[in-house]
Amino acid sequence: MSTNKIFSSEVSQRYALALYDLSKEKNQTEEFSSNMVDFMKVFNSNENLKNFVKNPAHSIESQKIVFDKILTLMNFNQLVKNFF
Repeated sequence: MSTNKIFSSEVSQRYALALYDLSKEKNQTEEFSSNMVDFMKVFNSNENLKNFVKNPAHSIESQKIVFDKILTLMNFNQLVKNFF
C-alpha cells in the first residue's frame, strides 16, 4: 500500500510540475493557480463530486463530460481544462 502512495505522489508531482511549467511558458501562472484554487474549493465542498471522482465505476467518457461541464461553467483556461 505504501508503495502505491509513493508512486501516486511521484506521478502527482510530475503532473503538477508539468502544469506549472506550461503556465510559465504561456505567462499564465496566476490564472492557472487561480483556476486550481477555485476547483479545490468546489471539490472540497461537494461530497457528490468527491464521490464521483473516487468511484472507479464511472467511465472515462462520463468523467470527461462531467469535468468539461464543471470547468466550462467555472470559465477555466482551456489549457487547465485539457490538463484535467
